[in-house]
Amino acid sequence: SQFADEAAKLEDLPFGERMVAGYLLFSRWAELDPAGALAHTREMGRSGFMVRGTVLQSWASSDPAGAAKYYESNPDEFGMMGGFGGRGSSAAGQIAAEWAKQDPDGALAWAQGLDGRDASSAIGSIFRQVAQDDPAKAAGLAAGLSGEERRGAYRSIAREWAQQDWGSAEAWISGLPGEDRDAAMAQAIRGLASNDPVGASQKIANLPDGEDKS
Repeated sequence: SQFADEAAKLEDLPFGERMVAGYLLFSRWAELDPAGALAHTREMGRSGFMVRGTVLQSWASSDPAGAAKYYESNPDEFGMMGGFGGRGSSAAGQIAAEWAKQDPDGALAWAQGLDGRDASSAIGSIFRQVAQDDPAKAAGLAAGLSGEERRGAYRSIAREWAQQDWGSAEAWISGLPGEDRDAAMAQAIRGLASNDPVGASQKIANLPDGEDKS
């Protein structure tokens, strides 16, 4: 009830302050009562939709399996969530990223049971998260995948690894199968560009003409 009382005061704040306060308030609420926090967002119109991703992420940080089960039963609540939680994120991606911090194997098993965009977003989020801490571990985990799942994982790893250590990332990519190598290298160059755009521009010439190079 205290959280609900504070949420009612959000509308009295200027927009920028309202958003920051809302994210903080609902993140904490979700740690204690995620279902109650989500229920309240449905009474808040557009403002509630804006903080719904925060509730889901906070829930997943402590109980990813519970958050995943709720999402699978209520996917329409999180439609068009878009940018919450990082580049290319979705609700499934948010859950997967938080789950991967605790149990990468469990997160991957869940992600592989999803379909379409949810699956690709979740798998990408898992490998981005693991690669932030241990790109070599992420590469080993990805080797057990196949097809587009493996290529997507390799792309996520390559981008993160290149930001940390271009030489090691480049050496790893050079040993990938041909169908995976160019796409991974393109993502690695994007990662390198965040730290060394001039160096990244020089690496583009090594890519064959096509979508990856463009």
